[in-house]
Amino acid sequence: MGRWETSGPPPDRVAALARELDVLPGFFSDPSEEPIEEVIERKDCYFRSLARTPASDRIRCEGLGDKVRLILRAVDELAPDALTPVRLPTSTLLENAGEAVGVGIEDASAADLLLQEINPAREAIQVRERLGLGSEPILNVVELLESLGIVVVIVPDLSADTVDAFSFWKDRPVVVLNYAKKDPYRSRFDALHELAHLCLHTGVLAGAEPSGRSRRAPDQRLEGQANAFAGAMLVPAGPWTNDAPRSTNPYSYLARRERWGASAAALMYRAKVCGVLNDRQFRSAMVRYSSLGWRQGEPPVRSGVQHEQPRALRQAVRTTCERLGWSLAKFAGYVGIPKRPLLEIMAPLAIREGGGKVVSLSAFRATEHGDVQEEPSSRPQADIERIFGEHDTSP
Repeated sequence: MGRWETSGPPPDRVAALARELDVLPGFFSDPSEEPIEEVIERKDCYFRSLARTPASDRIRCEGLGDKVRLILRAVDELAPDALTPVRLPTSTLLENAGEAVGVGIEDASAADLLLQEINPAREAIQVRERLGLGSEPILNVVELLESLGIVVVIVPDLSADTVDAFSFWKDRPVVVLNYAKKDPYRSRFDALHELAHLCLHTGVLAGAEPSGRSRRAPDQRLEGQANAFAGAMLVPAGPWTNDAPRSTNPYSYLARRERWGASAAALMYRAKVCGVLNDRQFRSAMVRYSSLGWRQGEPPVRSGVQHEQPRALRQAVRTTCERLGWSLAKFAGYVGIPKRPLLEIMAPLAIREGGGKVVSLSAFRATEHGDVQEEPSSRPQADIERIFGEHDTSP
């Protein structure tokens, strides 16, 4: 295997290896293609729970990250201005620590000291102020991340029980979301959770281990801070304190999901954090929540609201192809990824969802006030043709 990595696989193994890895055979032999200097590894990625994420799923996610980087590198080479410049509001603490420690805080003790200083709720307030969000609910979280230059992709065909989301920053920040649980409110929280890692923990290696601590200890601290940041970003304390029901009835919180774009469970927890519910009341609310069976999934949104769909990456690829007069198949060949896996990375919802009505959360809110009407989604292939051009029918 070591020889394969340095000089390429034997000719009689190339086709089988390409099929297994979802790349084109030329990926292994094109002399003009410079390899990615650093591949995505576990230490580069923030997983919600390393303990319950099977190694096979982590490896798949890391492989997806490498494919995303190949696409991004091709776009940067062919159309450098096709993607939004990165303007991530990183923590002042992190910026100061970066200046003091150097690029990347790889020393475990330094990372541990930095984590002790971070106040996630305060950081969320500052980020909201810097982005001009005020105290209103965020209409579209994915759109917000993309406006900051973060590339958002959806991981195809991954179990709903193993990976909620993960993120990394190599060349450009990337957030990968798993929509298998079909809960748009949870996915909004997951996206902001990953934004927290990028804003608060970039440079602090996900695998840093303060001496004398177990492997899980730093992970738990990172995850706890990311959860607190996401909650404060999604449901700001001031307006939520005024709006929150003075009740332990989960249905009272369910009725506020659309306004805040957050799950009933997240809203109840925010009520506890903001002092609306005391510990005893929160426990009572969660007991009722569990008795309703909502831990396995809250009642579906009555309007048919669907997940927020990333657009920046596929628009960048489309812009690149239009400028060069290329078909998507030619771009796929340049990248070294077959067209179908390329589409699954850029537009998985368009490929997999056919029929029914697909409505964003912001569009749903507008329909409640009579501003816009829902539009039925077209066939998946028609969606793909509309994205990449009706005449691109190559395999």
